[in-house]
Amino acid sequence: MLTFKKFLADESGAVSVEYGFAIMFAGVIATLLLGQVRTEVSDSFTSISNKLSDQMNNVK
Repeated sequence: MLTFKKFLADESGAVSVEYGFAIMFAGVIATLLLGQVRTEVSDSFTSISNKLSDQMNNVK
C-alpha cells in the first residue's frame, strides 16, 4: 500500500506531459498559420502571373 501511495504522489512525469502538450499545441498553431500563408503566397503569384500575361498580350 505504501508503494501505491508513493506512485500517486510522484509527479516527476507531469512536467514531460505538460511539455508534450505545449509542443503539440505549438505544432497545431504552426500548421494552421502555414496553411494560411501558403494560400496567400499562392494567390499573390497567381495575381502576378495574370498581370504579366495581360501585359504580354497587350504588347503583341
